[in-house]
Amino acid sequence: MRPVEVATERRTGPAQVVARELMAAQSAWPRALTGLAPVLLVLVAFVAGISSALPATPYDGAAVSAAAWVAPALVVVQAMLAALWPVTALATPSRPYGGSVHGGGLGPAYGSSNGSVPPVGGHRTTLQATPLRTVDLAVADLALGALRAFLGGAVVLAAAVALGAVDAVRALVAVPALMLVAFVAGGVAAAVVAWVRTENAARGVRLVVLALAVLGVAGPGALPSLLSAAAALSPVGWAVELVRTACLAAPPDLADVVAIVWLVGGLLVVGIAGTVAGAVRHGGRPR
Repeated sequence: MRPVEVATERRTGPAQVVARELMAAQSAWPRALTGLAPVLLVLVAFVAGISSALPATPYDGAAVSAAAWVAPALVVVQAMLAALWPVTALATPSRPYGGSVHGGGLGPAYGSSNGSVPPVGGHRTTLQATPLRTVDLAVADLALGALRAFLGGAVVLAAAVALGAVDAVRALVAVPALMLVAFVAGGVAAAVVAWVRTENAARGVRLVVLALAVLGVAGPGALPSLLSAAAALSPVGWAVELVRTACLAAPPDLADVVAIVWLVGGLLVVGIAGTVAGAVRHGGRPR
């Protein structure tokens, strides 16, 4: 009589799931950096070309190169692209789980129709889609997206410093601002992609963010009134002004910092809530 094979399942808690997410994300770094390398090279070349082609402009009693005005905007664009890369790269319903286990990003659902994730250590782990564990996964993916956004933007900022476009001391002041940009990018992108979770939605998010970035680069006054208003109201426009202020002038005052912290906190809540709603909508219902 042939022995009956019994499939074993190992239940995992929030800490184990998040730890597995982080370890899997480390193995995906080469692929993520390879995909972002062309974007980094284009942006660095753009900074170099602008710094040599356009004349300096007066600002606060001193001559400031044109690249110093554009470099912060490019930093924001790179941060947004870096945050979108893991969030939208695998947003396709063809995979049972599209999170960092498969190379980064928010996938179809945290808890598919069968509630399982890829085998780990010879066992098939089962994700119990409770609200607590879904939020843990959402926070883990938001943190990974923000980290990639921060590192991607920091590379462009370092290149701008090396080219003389941004003063090194002011670049250090811009680092906290860059972190805010990263969290804004991760929160907004995660909320949208988690709710609609299709490849077309992922492409749409990229296009919308790039369009907002163009508005932020142009800035108010350089576009017709309607587009200028959209740039002033967009998070990308705020982020550009924040980084630009940190690079070119004194840091923002306390009231600005408090307002920005409230804005980022609200966007993070929206991102996590959108991720949880997307998981519940696609089968990961709380138990």
